[in-house]
Amino acid sequence: MLRGRRVPADVLDALSLLVERSLAVRSEGPQGPRYRLLESVAVYARDRLAESGEHAETAARHLRHCVRLAERARPHLHEREQSRWFQYLDLEAGNVQRALAEAARAGAAQEALRLVNSLTWYWYVRGRLGEARRALATALDTPGEAAPEERGEAEFWYTGIRLLLGEHDRECDALDAYDPASTLESTRAQWFLAHAQWTVGRWSRASSGSSASWSASAPCATRGAPPPR
Repeated sequence: MLRGRRVPADVLDALSLLVERSLAVRSEGPQGPRYRLLESVAVYARDRLAESGEHAETAARHLRHCVRLAERARPHLHEREQSRWFQYLDLEAGNVQRALAEAARAGAAQEALRLVNSLTWYWYVRGRLGEARRALATALDTPGEAAPEERGEAEFWYTGIRLLLGEHDRECDALDAYDPASTLESTRAQWFLAHAQWTVGRWSRASSGSSASWSASAPCATRGAPPPR
């Protein structure tokens, strides 16, 4: 097993050989062993990859992996195992940043939005609002086609994060066009923006839907929330 996933024996053999030759470092993570190339080796590998002409496809596979990882982690961020998943995602921060940058370069808006929508709750609970703001802005600016519900959800996360950071110049009109009953994720996005508006004194029924819908969404969203300040 590698990071909780079964991998072919030849891959494990290759990794073990790299560790034995001091070209890679093995460490224990929250979900199993992790392997990291030494920086000089990583630079050499990137150069060889660029020369091979396979960089774009490899980067695309890395992006798809990170999206699947984030979406696999997402439901656990509201459950009793959230602490272990938070630790795991802490270790994946560099991979997420690289994947998001690759999505922006490749015009993969759908993948970028799926990635940030899955991780915004993690960033929020961890208090990494600046990181969330930058990631959401990058995803929303990424060119390419994307499902309206993915873009809408990211807009609400982004608006709420900016409000909590003291940036009150962004309008929240998009909430009126959003269907809060469509998915659990959209319900959480509705709650989060209403929570941010309430926190900064800008919440109202007119701007955030009925109080009944807000109340109904709160139990779905608040599990695992940070303690009140």
